[in-house]
Amino acid sequence: MLVIDMQCYYASRIAGIDAIVPRIQQLCDTLRGRGATVVWLMNTLERDGVDLWPAYHAGFFDAAAALEHRRGLASGSAGHALIDGLQRDARDPVIEKTRFSAFAPGSSVLADVLAARQIDNLLITGVATNVCCESTARDAMMRDYRVAIVSDATAAVTPEDHVNGLSTLASCFADVVTSTEVVARLIQG
Repeated sequence: MLVIDMQCYYASRIAGIDAIVPRIQQLCDTLRGRGATVVWLMNTLERDGVDLWPAYHAGFFDAAAALEHRRGLASGSAGHALIDGLQRDARDPVIEKTRFSAFAPGSSVLADVLAARQIDNLLITGVATNVCCESTARDAMMRDYRVAIVSDATAAVTPEDHVNGLSTLASCFADVVTSTEVVARLIQG
């Protein structure tokens, strides 16, 4: 299971983020109990004062907003930390990523971690449904992973963005499932 960008920075920026926290935690606990790996992906846009995605910040932000965004998601900052209500296990990999997709070239070591553990099924949770979750899911499918996104354990800036992201993914990139369906499949399987 991938838990994408569930960081303090997004607590006031993503509609419905508080509602998905307990569902994500329940899935983490349930899946770990069944021997699954939970991977925490952390959006990281600055490290040691260096902008890790300068083209993005130059193209989509003014200078002040770019600085706030970078510093809000700087490695080790308060905004970079895991949001309240989620508990990671010491066995869970925590991976910083520097692009929307964790599979984008140079973004993260996710592909290496999954290969080392011989993982080819991915369950995606987190934020934002239509940005980092969708980008990672699309790239995972293109790399031949079997991908499912948990509709009630993901959220976006607006409810419309959330639904649009799920609709796009359902069209040909991922199965869209609920947390209840995931747990039911585990019990049956």
